[in-house]
Amino acid sequence: MSKSRIGLHQGVAHAVPWPIPLAPGQAALSFWGFGDQTTQPFVLYGDAVLRIVIERGLLLLRVRCPDGSEIGNQTTMAGPGLAIDDIPLGGTFTLEVRASARWGITVVYTAGYTEGLTPTREDDEKLL
Repeated sequence: MSKSRIGLHQGVAHAVPWPIPLAPGQAALSFWGFGDQTTQPFVLYGDAVLRIVIERGLLLLRVRCPDGSEIGNQTTMAGPGLAIDDIPLGGTFTLEVRASARWGITVVYTAGYTEGLTPTREDDEKLL
């Protein structure tokens, strides 16, 4: 694994291309990389969906907690193609990717519920 961590990109403009747009009240943060890499940590305040794309070859994905434990099972997919997975709970995570080609992962979550976007009563009212 590369020792440098991949930074995140917020917003739909950086999202993995997907046939279904985000629903109202959803937001996205994305990571784009090549080969074996680990993302910078990010915080979710609830569950999220992962939209994954791989250019070619095999992609293995693990969702890791700060203590190194894994959430769920490893995602394995062959490219080229798209896949979907999830993070079933909130917490601090990194994504550990093993791949031989370019890849992208978009984390789709409820808007206002991730690191740097502290939920407010106004945010909650927008989601109702």
